Amino acid sequence: MAAPLALALLSVWAAASPVYVSDVGDASVKLFDQYTGQYMGKWGTGFLQYPTGIALDRQNILYVADYSEGQVFRFNATTGAYEGQFGKGFLSGPYGLAVDANDVVYVTNGGSANVLKFNGLTGNYMGDIGTGFILFPVGVAIGPSNELFVADYSGAKVFRFDTQAGGYEGYIAGGFAQSPVGVGVDPNGVVDVCDDANNQVVRFNYSTGAYMGSFAQGYAGFGFGIAIDLNVVAYVADYSNGVVNRFNNETGAYMGQIGQGTLLNPTFLTVAPLPAPVTGTVTLQHFTASAVAGTPVTIVLRNPGSTTALETHTVTLDSSGNYSFTTNLLPGTYDVAAKASHWLRQRLSSQTMLSTGMTGVNFSLINGDINGDNTISLADFGKLKQAYGSMPGNSNWNPNADLDGNGSVGLSDFGILKLHYGTTGDP
Repeated sequence: MAAPLALALLSVWAAASPVYVSDVGDASVKLFDQYTGQYMGKWGTGFLQYPTGIALDRQNILYVADYSEGQVFRFNATTGAYEGQFGKGFLSGPYGLAVDANDVVYVTNGGSANVLKFNGLTGNYMGDIGTGFILFPVGVAIGPSNELFVADYSGAKVFRFDTQAGGYEGYIAGGFAQSPVGVGVDPNGVVDVCDDANNQVVRFNYSTGAYMGSFAQGYAGFGFGIAIDLNVVAYVADYSNGVVNRFNNETGAYMGQIGQGTLLNPTFLTVAPLPAPVTGTVTLQHFTASAVAGTPVTIVLRNPGSTTALETHTVTLDSSGNYSFTTNLLPGTYDVAAKASHWLRQRLSSQTMLSTGMTGVNFSLINGDINGDNTISLADFGKLKQAYGSMPGNSNWNPNADLDGNGSVGLSDFGILKLHYGTTGDP
């Protein structure tokens, strides 16, 4: 192996976005349009010496491992502005880099033959994975269930570990990949391994480890990193020929190059994630069916157990209570909370975001929160009393007091409030 290698995998959604490529030829990160291949500029000059692994987190931070510096650099993924570095004193010859949905950064470390974990936001060291198993770790990728795949160049296999406890979960590619370097997982659960010795990409079933064939023979040219987008397009960095080759990851068909004449010696690459769909239904309890369409609902995505919003979306229900929006959050586990005007908030804990988004995120909201404070109490009774007997156009009309949505505030609304009196919504 003539030079340090690595990989970061990040799935993308079905629209164009930047491809970020580490280039050791001029110690920079170069950006290209995902589809047209148009060059979009370079970052990191003056900071990086030998950039290898690269990945994006959900905070819009681009992490770049530097083999020579023995550190990980942070850059703003939109502007390229330098935002700090970490790992000095821990890392020695870092290669691959990946980041999970909880902002934990995993770096393959040649000096200690394992994977080191860091808090991506603070840079704090969090321990190691793979000690005693790995001989020469290169590429690393996060799997669909948040497991860690690590390419062992010298051991001629790809190890699988639990990201939480670091437990060994077996290996794949033994006997098929002679010198594995880059590794990636596509949206269908196919594990791709760049085999440096044979200049090809070898494919395996994610769950069983079964061999599924190979592609890129004659194109991989000392290929390093590999990234796969949601359209199942594989991007392979070709260090020797100074390009990124694209392939259909299902058929292996060649799909052209990007970076010709601009890239010098690309090592690793990642593709920026674009919005993924989140869909579901909201049942508005004790509300007239004909009035559901057009009702606004605020939906918030948070880290599990937190009340701090990562994203907030206001959606409009259709006549069946269906909604949809798109999110920029990476695959992982999130709490999702929904609240409408006179309904209490409901939180769904630990919902799984896949690379393809989330479906079936369904809520059933309790009616009666007229003043919107997420508790059904005496204050709501007071609001209902003020609006009692009113209709649209009356001076005391309050649409939030029309709990059943029938166009007037009456005895049925009082019955709804009484039914849920004293109830508080989720935080």
